[in-house]
Amino acid sequence: MATETSLATIWHTPDDLWSLLAPLLGPEKAPGTPGRPAVPYRRIFDGIIYVLRTGCQWRALPRAEFAPKSTVWGRFQQWVEAGVFQQAWALVLNYYDLEHGIVWKWQARDGVITKAPLGGEATGPSPVERPARMVNRLQHLSLDAGYDYAEVVEGVLERDYILHLRPLAKTPLEVAPEKKHPARRWVVERTHAWHNKFRRLLVRWERKLNHYYALIDLASVLIIWRIISTASP
Repeated sequence: MATETSLATIWHTPDDLWSLLAPLLGPEKAPGTPGRPAVPYRRIFDGIIYVLRTGCQWRALPRAEFAPKSTVWGRFQQWVEAGVFQQAWALVLNYYDLEHGIVWKWQARDGVITKAPLGGEATGPSPVERPARMVNRLQHLSLDAGYDYAEVVEGVLERDYILHLRPLAKTPLEVAPEKKHPARRWVVERTHAWHNKFRRLLVRWERKLNHYYALIDLASVLIIWRIISTASP
């Protein structure tokens, strides 16, 4: 249940968010241009959000509210190829950083296993990834026991992180009377929970990996925008 300070679930792009994203989509068809009447980009974008939230098939889109499936699907593919959704995520994240600041000192990393009934790119067994190379600065990285491999630990340390690696479940833990650092890895578990509210992400129906990544980027845009909208000035 939403609290008084929370923003309602985003089903349609808010005006202030749209003002940021619209320039990424390119020029729309001008009124009076010969040919079929153009569908406004905002309706198409909202149609993609509808698929992301409900998990419905593209052909199940309510045509009267958004646009024909072929229009929304075709534009989605064009925007994916143009990198629009990745750019949107970077734009909104930068907006948050300027307004509130991202605390890079403490970071957490985790992964999820997602079913992909139709197969496609990057499916099948997936080993734990090495952490991406980061800018050198004093940073902490919290990982769970799934990353307890020599290659991962080596990759973390060579990037000058201070590693906080949870031991295997069977390993007895010694808890100090006063913890040196508060719990940090919960933020990544919370983020997984937020993404799980987008039904299209729960099962990967997209054969192309960049299509699935684009939907993750869009979900992340909506998540961070809710945080921006509810954050204290």
